[in-house]
Amino acid sequence: MNHGDLGDEWIDSWIARWGDRITRYAFVLLRDSHLAQDVAQETFLRLYQTHIRHPDRVMQPAWLFTVARRYAFDLLRHHDKTVPWDMVTDDQVNHQHPGVGNGVLLQDLLEHLAPIDRECLWLFYYLDWSTKQIAQHLKITPGAARGRLLRARRRLHELWEVDSDVR
Repeated sequence: MNHGDLGDEWIDSWIARWGDRITRYAFVLLRDSHLAQDVAQETFLRLYQTHIRHPDRVMQPAWLFTVARRYAFDLLRHHDKTVPWDMVTDDQVNHQHPGVGNGVLLQDLLEHLAPIDRECLWLFYYLDWSTKQIAQHLKITPGAARGRLLRARRRLHELWEVDSDVR
């Protein structure tokens, strides 16, 4: 990202393109819309600060997700502020994240997965990342990323089957 004479307008295009995705990603990790917004704001603040310190550095969108992930986990460690899915109402989900309401059952089932498996599924299906990109982001091997995805899919399928038997 070398923005030279653009002033500060360049940050607006990054926020417009990646802001919602970063916020939703943080929401997947934290399950709290206010904290997710804080994570997004902090992520873009760090992007801006990094650009000021290193104006010739080329920044990639994956960097944003790494910063968001680390900051979200810092919040979890220091504040332990999470909201269980059963405390989030359908109206809150629909209002804060349009189009998600139909996936409330899926979100309930995802809650039963390990956080890292849930994150792998989200990166793979929502961001359309390859297993190589997921592996780099999580600092694991591509084989480990594929294994996590496979286990997460199997577990999710098992949960879906059990839930459909109950309905």
